[in-house]
Parts: sequence; C-alpha cells; structure tokens
Amino acid sequence: MHWLADSLPQNSFYISLMSQYTPYEKNPQFPELNRRITSYEYQKVVDAALELGLTQGFMQEKSSAKEEYTPAFDLEGL
Repeated sequence: MHWLADSLPQNSFYISLMSQYTPYEKNPQFPELNRRITSYEYQKVVDAALELGLTQGFMQEKSSAKEEYTPAFDLEGL
C-alpha cells in the first residue's frame, strides 16, 4: 500500500481489501500463513490504507469473512 501511495497518482486506481483469507492446505515453509487473519490484523490494514489516502475502492466488512461463508474448497462438483 505504501508503494501504491508513493508511486501512483492519487485517485488513479482502486484498491480492494478483503478479509476472508483462508489457507487451503498447511504450508510447512510459511507456518505463519496457516491460519485466518484476525480482526485486529485486518483493521490495521484498513487503517493504514485510510492514513495513506487510499480511499477509492472497496474495503470489506470483517464480519462478512465468517467461516460459514467460506466454501469447502474440495473441488466437488467440478
């Protein structure tokens, strides 16, 4: 986000911040990515975007990333 704010003309792009990151498989190389993000972490990203003036685009409500809205990712039906 800092690169976007520093490198591109203001209001020349849209951002999309989404809070539903869900790891499909465990990654032994990057164990810190083997979990969903916390509300605190997501709010820090949203706050940073706003502080940088990145207000054009979409910032998802954290509540819409609840586990019941996450598909099984089991490839059934393909």
